[in-house]
Amino acid sequence: MTRLICVLAATWMVGCAPYSESRPQTFQGDTFSAGSDPDVVTDAIDLPGLPAVLLVSAKGNTSLAVFQANTGEPYVTFGDTDSDGVFDMLMYFSLSADGEMLALVEDYGMDGQPDFILNFQNSTGSVFYEGSWRKVRDLGWETPSATIDIDGENRLLHEVLTEIGRRPF
Repeated sequence: MTRLICVLAATWMVGCAPYSESRPQTFQGDTFSAGSDPDVVTDAIDLPGLPAVLLVSAKGNTSLAVFQANTGEPYVTFGDTDSDGVFDMLMYFSLSADGEMLALVEDYGMDGQPDFILNFQNSTGSVFYEGSWRKVRDLGWETPSATIDIDGENRLLHEVLTEIGRRPF
């Protein structure tokens, strides 16, 4: 895993230290202990003025995230949601220069077809389901009742996203 971080770091021409379970990590201003859970592996590159990178592997689910320099907002996250050693989830944000989140795009299976889009500017969402885009209704950031009309049936957003391949990572 450290090798992956070092490759990314090399493209930004920064160094990287080998992973150590005993050393504390500082990431986005927070310090955490990398060795507090023996099933969790973490490593971070967080240098002022450069995009920050965080690699986390917990119980086989691995994610790699890149954060905007100076704002700490996420640009892109790759996830291995089924623990097979292959990234199968891509999530990326459209951000302003100030780190304001404009939109979120999720691609399950990383096949190049976005599956879910949230537009933070107008609080709308869309799901690509059975070959077409469907609007999300009652979209609220804390609302579990967001729904989608699928062939005249009101379906819960989280159920449809799970059906088309969304898995937590």
